[in-house]
Amino acid sequence: ISADSGVCEIGWTDIYAGSQNEKGEPTGWEVATHSTSLFVNPGKPIPPEARAEHHISDEDVAGAPDFEAAIAAMLSVHSMPASCERIDAWAAHNAKFDRQFLDPVLGNVSWICTMRCAQHVYPDAPSFKNQVLRYHLNPRGLNPKKAMPPHRAAPDSYVTAFLLRDRRNRGNTIDGLGKATQRPPILLTCRIGKWNGKPYSEVDSGFLRWMLDKDFDEADLATARHWLNERGAL
Repeated sequence: ISADSGVCEIGWTDIYAGSQNEKGEPTGWEVATHSTSLFVNPGKPIPPEARAEHHISDEDVAGAPDFEAAIAAMLSVHSMPASCERIDAWAAHNAKFDRQFLDPVLGNVSWICTMRCAQHVYPDAPSFKNQVLRYHLNPRGLNPKKAMPPHRAAPDSYVTAFLLRDRRNRGNTIDGLGKATQRPPILLTCRIGKWNGKPYSEVDSGFLRWMLDKDFDEADLATARHWLNERGAL
């Protein structure tokens, strides 16, 4: 997905419960053995800047379905493990971005953002990008070959599935992860402008107030408000 070129590929990887606990609740979450992807015709040329990220060409998508048809095809061929009776939730890394395309098609479904959950749980991570978290956390069982190349739909969904699997296996419910997705975290480190790499606790109040008038991620804005409130400077 690219904001400039539209959707040119979709990909997905399931996670499923491999067992049940003594209460009959699903547990032992695992990542499905394969990921799947489909090219999508965005209906317009793919700009060079987008191609430089994912290396998908206009020729690749020339005979592909449009986005709504691709989603319908995904749902019709969706091959969940036998132990999985239904889709309980959809997950994406930076789900806010993906949802601008998917919500009009999928309707009212439950969403989990693995990036937002990571911001809550691993505030000292060097970055919250999908592939950075992959190397930072080193999830058990992740096959490096299936995680390549980055910026392609199937490999990226594969990495995301492991991030979600580990949260589920640490006792996090879908409802809990959904609430964490909706709640902006308080970040430890600023990654903006001249304060990049510095603890938010050290960032100048004037800079924090300047941030509030800009279109930064809501986690950064929540953190700026937090420290301004702490200092009585808001």
